[in-house]
Amino acid sequence: MNADYAVAAASDAPARLQVVGSETGRTTARSPREQGTGPSRGTRVAVAADQRLVQETVVLGLEHLGARPRGLDPRPAPGQDSVRIQLSSMRAEVGLVIATLAVDDTLAELLWLIEQQPRLPWLVSCPQDPGAAAAPLAEAGATVIVGASLDRMRTLVDRLAEGDRPAEAPRGGAWDPDGVLDSARECWADLSDDHREAVRRLSGLTARQRDVLDALVRGADVEGTARGLGLAEATVRTVLKQVLRKLGVADRVKAVLLVEQLRAVPHL
Repeated sequence: MNADYAVAAASDAPARLQVVGSETGRTTARSPREQGTGPSRGTRVAVAADQRLVQETVVLGLEHLGARPRGLDPRPAPGQDSVRIQLSSMRAEVGLVIATLAVDDTLAELLWLIEQQPRLPWLVSCPQDPGAAAAPLAEAGATVIVGASLDRMRTLVDRLAEGDRPAEAPRGGAWDPDGVLDSARECWADLSDDHREAVRRLSGLTARQRDVLDALVRGADVEGTARGLGLAEATVRTVLKQVLRKLGVADRVKAVLLVEQLRAVPHL
């Protein structure tokens, strides 16, 4: 009895992973050997997602399909391994991200994540058409797909790990299995220079700097930010100065406005 795992999204709810069973309504997890699927060695995959449950379910599903996935934490707590150290310790062959994307600070964070290991092939699976957001992801070297089942994810990460994608990508061009890039590039070009520049600046922040900025966007002061992140207030003030410098703004109010400016961009 085979189970089909599919990423689904509802218009009024965040993306979620659904497990759809056979006609009996039940599912049975079997090992890769029992299923007769997956390469004998298994591709090492670093898996990140915008929801913890989605990440855990994808890791479990890919394991049953013969891959060797491990969860990646893009926002490690103070004292935990950085993203680069996590990827190195996993010896990841492919990075996989499952996220609902638009042109906002989430896109900037994903561009930062890819930059932590730019030589690693990255697969970004979106439950909906990411619109303009697909263009800078492709320019950063990622492959963007829409609404993929776990079977398809496993097939694509295997191909990425093997470097086998010449039939679907022109020489020097991006691999675009779902044909999303042409319209994405047009939408990206139609955005204002300010919006594109805001994405670029936000993508230059480190994980710690993004944590501090996120706290400010939520309305926390320096004291509350330090308490929430387990940092000294002096450290938060130092990081805040770094954030303002990288964003090219004079004060924290303008930094918050820059993030809100991106979040107001309609999904294209």
